[in-house]
Amino acid sequence: MKKGSHCTPEQKKNMSEAKKGCTPWNKNIPCSEETKANISKTLTGRFTGEDNPNYKNRGENSPLYKTKHKPETIEKMRVKKMGENNPFYGLEHSKEQKEIWSIDRTGEKHPSWIDGRSFEPYPCAWTRLLRESIRLRDGYICQKCGKTEEENEERLSIHHIDYDKDNCNPTNLITLCRSCNAIVNSDREYWQKIFEERNNKGGRAT
Repeated sequence: MKKGSHCTPEQKKNMSEAKKGCTPWNKNIPCSEETKANISKTLTGRFTGEDNPNYKNRGENSPLYKTKHKPETIEKMRVKKMGENNPFYGLEHSKEQKEIWSIDRTGEKHPSWIDGRSFEPYPCAWTRLLRESIRLRDGYICQKCGKTEEENEERLSIHHIDYDKDNCNPTNLITLCRSCNAIVNSDREYWQKIFEERNNKGGRAT
């Protein structure tokens, strides 16, 4: 093929079909540091700003704008990255890196920061007895992931559905594990709607 010429869609399809099932010649062969440096140097600046092919597909122009994966898809992706399949399996971030991330996500820098309201004190109605009654009502089960308090090996959290600490009405409270409680602090409007609809239907994870 001459330099500068391009394959036709049909040629690309034929090459793709011919290579299906074949093991790549460089599989499991790591690149040398020199090769990595050359690749990095070649690509630097090539896909930034308007040179990025997806530049026009940002925000509302993105075909995935405001779409969410189906629960089945999320579960498949989660399972696929479990154990030894996870690229970070057996690895651990250094204390220095953890400290950097901690500083970068403190206070107003945190993506869930909303005028510091999380530092406001809880009302008198927020009692240990109230929280325990909500756990008992929900069967000591996280109402998002379905894991029991025993499976989590720690006491479950009580979450305010409308994110208002002063609203301690039992219908505004729900039992979550610590991990799920952290997840629902993002995309709050979405999770508030989900939990409110579940409460209206009287649905509980069992």
